[in-house]
Amino acid sequence: MKIRYSISLDDILEFNRYHFLFSNASRKTRLLRQWLVPMVPAITLGYFSHIEHDSLELVFGLIGSVILWVYYWKNKTAFIEKHVKKVYEEGRNDSLFGDHSFEITENSIFLTSKESETKLSVTRIERIVEYKQHIFLFVSAANALIINIDKIMEGNPAQIMDEIRSKLPNCSYQKIEADLPSTNMTK
Repeated sequence: MKIRYSISLDDILEFNRYHFLFSNASRKTRLLRQWLVPMVPAITLGYFSHIEHDSLELVFGLIGSVILWVYYWKNKTAFIEKHVKKVYEEGRNDSLFGDHSFEITENSIFLTSKESETKLSVTRIERIVEYKQHIFLFVSAANALIINIDKIMEGNPAQIMDEIRSKLPNCSYQKIEADLPSTNMTK
């Protein structure tokens, strides 16, 4: 099976959003920032209100905590997007963005762009994730081949996932349709 598709910065951002929302390491960091950081003003001002017997400081601490919690929840991926954009603006990315072709055979995966050609053994793929309109073929814990189904120019989008799964039967497969972490991992 061979397909031609395009990759843009938005696809890279979507992969980073996925990784931030669903990886175990990111989950721990996210929980720390979401719960511990907003509690600091409440605990600090609660301590001072206890010493001075003034409940107004505790109220301000709780209000500050709620504001920090809501701000973080609403903007949880914004700082990731900003950082990723800065990283990709630092240098050339000619082989990363633009038109690509992807071909999978029984033993190999061939990736071609206008700047590079890559051949991978199918055994390098650790897991497959379908997230929104993307397919991520993980070659390591934090690196994946990205295919945006909506940007396929040549090939049958309806058959892509079936073909990939038939060529990689030993990879774990996960389909995620929402932005909230789930554990629907199948073999």
